[in-house]
Amino acid sequence: MNKQELAQKYLEKIQNDIDEKIYDLLLQHLHESKEKIDKFKDKENSAKLVKLLSDAAFNLKNNINNYNRLQNYRYIIILCNHILKRDTLRQDIKDLKKEIIEEYTHSEQDEDDKIPLNYQINEIRITYDCDYLKYLADKLFSSKLYEKALYCVMCLRLLEPDDESVDRLYAEIKKTIPKSNLSNEKYTTASGYILALDSNTVIEAIQGKGISYLEKDNQLIITPGTITELKEHMDFQIANIRRKARFDNIDAEAKIAKLMEKYNELIKKYFYKTPAADIALVEQFYKKYLDILEQILMEKMQGLKISKKLRKLAQRDSMLPERGDIQLLAEMHTLSKMTDKPVGIVSNDKDFTMFSKEIFDEFGVKIILYSSKTSTNMGFMEGK
Repeated sequence: MNKQELAQKYLEKIQNDIDEKIYDLLLQHLHESKEKIDKFKDKENSAKLVKLLSDAAFNLKNNINNYNRLQNYRYIIILCNHILKRDTLRQDIKDLKKEIIEEYTHSEQDEDDKIPLNYQINEIRITYDCDYLKYLADKLFSSKLYEKALYCVMCLRLLEPDDESVDRLYAEIKKTIPKSNLSNEKYTTASGYILALDSNTVIEAIQGKGISYLEKDNQLIITPGTITELKEHMDFQIANIRRKARFDNIDAEAKIAKLMEKYNELIKKYFYKTPAADIALVEQFYKKYLDILEQILMEKMQGLKISKKLRKLAQRDSMLPERGDIQLLAEMHTLSKMTDKPVGIVSNDKDFTMFSKEIFDEFGVKIILYSSKTSTNMGFMEGK
């Protein structure tokens, strides 16, 4: 059988799988595409395969219901990945992937035409299929985007610890990352400061835990960057309350109303509109400490099940701290240049506190270690 006949018969088999809706078998058969189409660089039959998979993906999307939702999500995303490996310009397929992951995560959609990297981790949470992430990790490493490549590899090492190719890539990435030394200096007090509350601290205040001791000699503020992060966590908490209400005898709406009342009270009291901030400057700072950031993230994931580790990874879009934290530091750096008062951030997040002196030296922002004698369990605030 020549290569053309082989490809045609292979495509016939794929069509049969799709027609009969035997999608698990389809996914198994798709692994054979490397040997039967891709290795021959057969553009014509590759395009035919893409057309078959594209039609199947959109058909699955149109037939989602409450019973098959998660299963169809998995099939659609894996099909999309096979398509995008063969046709990287299919914006409709990128949009479909984002829509599916959006439905799954209920997070705010990025309007950029690229798929944010944390979407890929959320995708893994649905499919547990690592093929596309391996492709991305190699591509990011080749592009010298080490903070993103390492992020991908951390996920891959969780799911496929026996994959030697992943270990080799990890070793290559580690060679590019210099070893960092931190002062480990911590600041616990401030007087006469403008102090921004990070999202963890605001969550503690919503839960009734004290921040009043900070107000005695300082001006407390909540910036737009923190509010963006808080809204995502509030949405998660509200969904969690409603989900639990199905099994527990509680008035979900009354509980939500009380939560929102406290949230709105804090925002009204402390909101401070900071000027536009240079986020790229903060990102460049953290890129110097990828080895420390890896250590911090590993500590945050220690003891968690794989599903929870993946969720924690998905709360950022590279090895750098979460977007809200980066924006907060950038906002306070800008503010420090526009006021005569010293400025700081109140936090117990290691992405801030481990770098206290380095952040102060670089940005003039003092990290004040938040201390609460009550429980530090953040409830729904799992991202820290």
